Amino acid sequence: MPFTSIRSKLTAWYVLLLGIILVLFSILLFFFLSKRLYESV
Repeated sequence: MPFTSIRSKLTAWYVLLLGIILVLFSILLFFFLSKRLYESV
């Protein structure tokens, strides 16, 4: 296993965290909007 610097580890953690936050936000937004559209019909 090659040695990775602390900067690359930190960058990987931030990218992973940002990706998880974006996925959760988009799922919540999808369910919220689909509920609103379903109620309006």
